[in-house]
Parts: sequence; structure tokens; C-alpha cells
Amino acid sequence: MTVSSLWQIIQYAGIVIVRFWVLLVGGAVLVGALGIYERYVEKPVSWNTFLWIVMLCAFSALFGTGFSEWRRGLPSLLIGDLAAQPWLDERGSCIAFRFLVTNSSTANTITNVKAKLVAIEPPQTDLDWLPVPLFIKHSQGKAQSDSFSLNPGESQGIDFVSAVQDGIISLSHTVAGVNRSLPGAGRFRLTVEITGQDVSPARARFDVSRNQSTGILECARI
Repeated sequence: MTVSSLWQIIQYAGIVIVRFWVLLVGGAVLVGALGIYERYVEKPVSWNTFLWIVMLCAFSALFGTGFSEWRRGLPSLLIGDLAAQPWLDERGSCIAFRFLVTNSSTANTITNVKAKLVAIEPPQTDLDWLPVPLFIKHSQGKAQSDSFSLNPGESQGIDFVSAVQDGIISLSHTVAGVNRSLPGAGRFRLTVEITGQDVSPARARFDVSRNQSTGILECARI
């Protein structure tokens, strides 16, 4: 047994003890009520009854803790907040946005995770090829798979949109030969979907436009 496993067992036992103590306090109220019952009906309550109360508290503590840990272990995909990356080059001021995808499970790996752009509002006549996969962070220009795995608690960045000041809006999708550009003067709502093996998909919508005063790309979750 590793030190990490031993520490997890100790933490689990601590949670069970705390839950048991809380339930036992509630059980003490019931015991008091039984004492009042004994006094007024002049009939003693069996010690087995009190023993069952204690056993019920212990079982409830174990079951409640186990159920909570089971729920925490279920694989689930979460779409995190946007991160902006500004830079300067010969074209002027540039900015790119990406978001994080996280496996919230404490126990299970999610395989075959895919990030896709699935909708653009308002619809664009030359952008009717959806859905399309999005680039995994730092993978543009490299050979890559459209899917990846996420270990428990692990996150992965997904490239989303970018633009030069006063320029067109570029979509960071992976399909070669397919239009990646949105008109710079427009305002759009983009929907992304994250899927994985044996897990419910996660969706998020983002408002994407250029600031009318500065010409800098802005992106916010809605």
C-alpha cells in the first residue's frame, strides 16, 4: 500500500466519523424522545432499540460517504473560462482566445474527448460546414488527432478564435481547405460542444466581436 493510498483511507475514515457523529447527535434526540415515552407509558424500551439507532447512524454515515465518493468519481466534462493571449507582430496588435476542458472525476479517465464548433449565429452563407473539430492547445501546424484523453482532474486547453486588430476573425478549426474566417465587423454567437467516451456532452456559447472603438477582438461566455 502506498502512502497516497493510506492517506486516502485516513481521509475517508475521517469523513465517515464526522458524518457518524452528526447522525449520532440526531439519534440522541430520538433517544431522548424514547425516554419521555418510557416515562409516560411506564413501559421500558428494549436496549435493542437503542442499539439499532446506533447501527442505523453508522450505516447511514458509511452509505452517505460512499455515495458522495461515487458521485465524485463519475466522469464529467466541464468547459472552463476563456483565457486571452495578446501579442504584437508585424501585422499589429493580435489576440487569441482559448478555453479549458476539464475531467471533473476523481477516479475515472475520459477517452476520445473531442472539442467541436457546432453552431454560428447568425448563420453565414460560406460557413455551413459545421460541426468542425477545434485545435488542441499548441497543436496548430503539427500532425495531430482530433481526440485526446483526460485523466481524473486533468484539463486541456482548446484554441478557439483569434484576430489581428481591425482584421477578420479567425476560427481555430482543424479542417484543411475549409473557410476559417468570420467578417471582422460582425457580432457572432458561437457554440462549442465537448464529447467523450461514455460521458454526457458539455456545451457552451460565446459572444465574439471586435470592439468598435479599438478594433480589438473580444470574446465572452454567455
